[in-house]
Amino acid sequence: MNKPNGYDTIQPAQMGEFHNVPAGPYVLGIVNAEITKTKKTGAEMMVLTLDIAKGDDKNYYHALSLKLNRDCYMKYNQLTEGEKSVSYFKGMIKAIEESNSGY
Repeated sequence: MNKPNGYDTIQPAQMGEFHNVPAGPYVLGIVNAEITKTKKTGAEMMVLTLDIAKGDDKNYYHALSLKLNRDCYMKYNQLTEGEKSVSYFKGMIKAIEESNSGY
């Protein structure tokens, strides 16, 4: 990507009362899961909508979405067609199951 014109001299926008989530590990929760198709090829994929589930920033992206009146959630897209994609999809499902005791 080329830098947009004026990038080096423009001041960054202020986020007002919003704060950046500090770097570090977070426990995430799945807010929504849906099966959809990619725009480019029409391949099937699962889209997970995620938010912070524990700690000081719990539900951060939900609150941000409400304040900005738009979807600000983290998204994870995983193709579900083709041998390599199905292998990654299965790995994702396995990781979700193993990280949720009693599943």
